[in-house]
Amino acid sequence: MSDLLNPLQSLISQASQLQDSGAAKKYQQRVFPSAKQKAGSSKILLLDISGSMGEYVSDYYGGRRKIEILQNAIAPIARHYEILAFSSDTQWIKCGILPEPCGGTAMHLALAVAAEVRPAQTLVVSDGHPDDEKAALATAKRLTGTISTLYIGSDSDNKAIEFMRKLARLGCGQADVMELSLGAGLLQEKVQKLLPYP
Repeated sequence: MSDLLNPLQSLISQASQLQDSGAAKKYQQRVFPSAKQKAGSSKILLLDISGSMGEYVSDYYGGRRKIEILQNAIAPIARHYEILAFSSDTQWIKCGILPEPCGGTAMHLALAVAAEVRPAQTLVVSDGHPDDEKAALATAKRLTGTISTLYIGSDSDNKAIEFMRKLARLGCGQADVMELSLGAGLLQEKVQKLLPYP
């Protein structure tokens, strides 16, 4: 028993000397904020419907547009979430049917609209770079609850992937990457894993 305690005591001693990164405090503030900043119970899906979502990808069916794969993944589970689609502007989706892709990727605007709802959890699904990364990160700081991300663009776009990971770290959430050619079924599973519903 003493053989086990000595290494354990050594590890505890070493851990106590580590510099506090502030991660625990940041998580505490985001997940359990003060009464003034208290989050609601809503779970928001922020879906990128910018012009690039109209592109085709090869999949099991020979080739479909990204927006079609996203639509097929979201339709069966849409009732469990509040859905906010964004391109150059934002719009709430009431019936689970996504509009045609167009415009830019104004993620900062979508995050600002989501912040007004004070969500408990937010999942950002995007295939590209936000129009203004700094504005998106600054706006994300105002969002209540956790922020997770699911990148569905090219797996070789390291800059976009790193941005999505940075956004998830800021939001004390999880980050995942998926190749859309793997289909709507897997995309739906990943959404449910990152933003589970009861």
